[in-house]
Amino acid sequence: MKTNYDSLIEHNERLAKQCIAADALVKTFPEKAASLYGKAVHTFLAVICCNNDIAFDRTKDLTLVNMIGAAYSYGVISKYEKGVLDDMRYAAYLA
Repeated sequence: MKTNYDSLIEHNERLAKQCIAADALVKTFPEKAASLYGKAVHTFLAVICCNNDIAFDRTKDLTLVNMIGAAYSYGVISKYEKGVLDDMRYAAYLA
């Protein structure tokens, strides 16, 4: 049976590996898992923004907050997806 990660590997192997690694650490090392989830969200948003020709003027604009906001304002992600990404970003920040 094909999993979500199997589908993700076909499109973005790096992102899938980051998510799988984070999942493996959730129970044993939650801080490390949160860090990996943060990197996964960043990778995901970089791909989304790149695929949709969303450009950023400065390197400092490539923060998760700015990337989530830009993807949402361009209509690439819905308010529900934005909420999930915001929650993941916040959880990674807290850890």
